[in-house]
Amino acid sequence: MDNLKRNILAVMPKNSTLTAVEIAQAVTAHRDMVQEALHGLDDEGLLIMKGGHYRLSSVALAKRDSES
Repeated sequence: MDNLKRNILAVMPKNSTLTAVEIAQAVTAHRDMVQEALHGLDDEGLLIMKGGHYRLSSVALAKRDSES
């Protein structure tokens, strides 16, 4: 997993959603690059997109909890 994807997962709130623009601002990266990474994380089953908002999947939450 590349640094951008790791940074995105790190800034994602546990019980809330963010838009691609909000995520791009949080990781200080261009929105197009973030959007590409978000699609990859969705394909990997780590993020779920619904209505333009992204949230952590149960898989990502379990990984986060096990690493804490």
